[in-house]
Amino acid sequence: GFEDSDEVQMRDSSGTSERGGAEVLFAYDPDAEEWSLEYGEDSAGEEAWLEDLEPDMDLSEALPDGDVAVGETWEVPLSILDHLLTPGGDVDVRPDEDVGGGEGGIAISIPSVGDIGRWDELEGTVQARYLEVVEEDGPRVARIQLTIDVEGDLDIADMLEDEAAERGAEETYAEATGTRTLEGKVTIDWDLAAGRFAEVEGTLSGTGEFYAEWTLAVQGFELELGVERSDSVEYEIEASIQ
Repeated sequence: GFEDSDEVQMRDSSGTSERGGAEVLFAYDPDAEEWSLEYGEDSAGEEAWLEDLEPDMDLSEALPDGDVAVGETWEVPLSILDHLLTPGGDVDVRPDEDVGGGEGGIAISIPSVGDIGRWDELEGTVQARYLEVVEEDGPRVARIQLTIDVEGDLDIADMLEDEAAERGAEETYAEATGTRTLEGKVTIDWDLAAGRFAEVEGTLSGTGEFYAEWTLAVQGFELELGVERSDSVEYEIEASIQ
């Protein structure tokens, strides 16, 4: 492992979003067939921040292309995982600025995979099954169960170099790979009258492995660095529309 010294101090990288706490209202114009976005009454922010947000949170990708009977199955695009796990689009989490070490010291940020999305670049399947029609205590809904089983490697060298540049660091990655797995089940209750989901819930679990080799240019020196780590992840998904 790495150890701190008077000359070199290792620290995990972290980030925050200037958009945190902001309320954004999505309004759909059926005539123009487009969404408009604006800040809530008690919120404010840059108009450019709204451009990366996505109103597509209705999970319509889970629906079959045609009519299906109870018990039938079909494949769902892996991109639905982005809408399940990071609804609303890019909230622009930026790396915190480097904090220097002691006098004359060097502070090094240990890169992290984080929640990078790109689920549709992995291998595997999201299979939907039409379970039943439910008509109790609310709207008539079609209950759909998603069974998720995906894995794969992502080359994230360019992403990490861009993040380093955001911090003002000069880092060159010889290799940076994120290996991810994800499995579990998610149930969607689809409101047949309203044409949208009424409720979604489920649990997904998996693993994340990260390996990187890179060179850091700082104070006239070039440091050759490496890191390897593995973690387990779990997502609890719960949402409803009243």
